Parts: sequence; structure tokens; C-alpha cells
Amino acid sequence: MLIESIIRAKSHDVTTTTLEALVSDVAAILYDNRIGIIVVCSEGGRVLGVLSERDIVRAVSQWPEHLPTLQVSQLYTEDPITCTLKDETSAVLAIMNEKKFRHMPVVEHGSLIGVISIGDLLKSRIDEAGAVGQEKAWGGLDFL
Repeated sequence: MLIESIIRAKSHDVTTTTLEALVSDVAAILYDNRIGIIVVCSEGGRVLGVLSERDIVRAVSQWPEHLPTLQVSQLYTEDPITCTLKDETSAVLAIMNEKKFRHMPVVEHGSLIGVISIGDLLKSRIDEAGAVGQEKAWGGLDFL
């Protein structure tokens, strides 16, 4: 299965931020939207990096006195690993598992078009296996 099939089924709303945004404001956005990552983009929509909940927790732990003025540019992960619509879901899942992260920006020609989560990938695998799994699980049962 391709990433394209998951992105097509998802909402196309992707939350983004700028390098100049305050980390405290971004934390509120993550909380309010119940998301674990925000993509840092240029004005033209080019992906510059990502800022995750984990990054913010690290900042709270290491630099609590700087939190009121800490900007995304001081904390974000630059040049994140991205995928495209034509990447195989199994390959993307393997990368996320190996590198130990839960979200990956989806880009086309360098511009952000979505974000895929490990939950999205696992759900797609369950859905793929669902028809076969349900047939095996229910096939041997006789209700009448």
C-alpha cells in the first residue's frame, strides 16, 4: 500500500508553525489540537523541520528559565526525514520504528502536503489484514 492511500483518506488540515513562533504558543496549539507534532515551514510551504512534544518536554527539563522566550528556531529538529505519496507504507513504518519517531511529514516537490503518524500506518495495516483476518476468525463459526 502507498502513503497516498492514507493521505487521501485523512483530513488535509496540517498544523504548521514558523521559526519565530514561541515554543509556549506551539505547546498550546499541540494541546488544543490533540496532536504530537507541528511542522515548521517557510512562507512558501517548504518543510524546514518539526517540533514534537518530546522536544518541548526536553526544553522544560533542561531550560525552564528560558521557556517564556524560547523560539521554535532554538528547539526544532531541522531537515526531518520525510516521505512522499509514492512511498510504501511498510517502508515508512520500518523507518519510523528504526529511528524511534511517531510522525513523518509527507512532501511533494519539497512542499508539505500532509503528516503521517505511526497510528495511521498501523491502522492501514490492520484494515488491510481485516478482510482476511475476519474471514479466518468468523469463517469457522456456525451461527445457525
